[in-house]
Amino acid sequence: MVIESKHKKVKTMNYIPECDRLLEAMVGKDLVAHWWLSPNNAFDGSTPAEAFTEDPRSVYEYLMWHAYGAGG
Repeated sequence: MVIESKHKKVKTMNYIPECDRLLEAMVGKDLVAHWWLSPNNAFDGSTPAEAFTEDPRSVYEYLMWHAYGAGG
């Protein structure tokens, strides 16, 4: 998923592949783009893509929390 961020592009780009890998493991490859573009209560109703533009690390940490069973 390609998302523009207000943060340094190099820093942001490091999170995208890892986020996509986590998502693919959790929801399957076919639903990764849908997850990024769907409103999410964890981000106050914003899409994860919108939240990522503000704070990439928060989206990454959210995914890590769920990937390792803490959210479940």
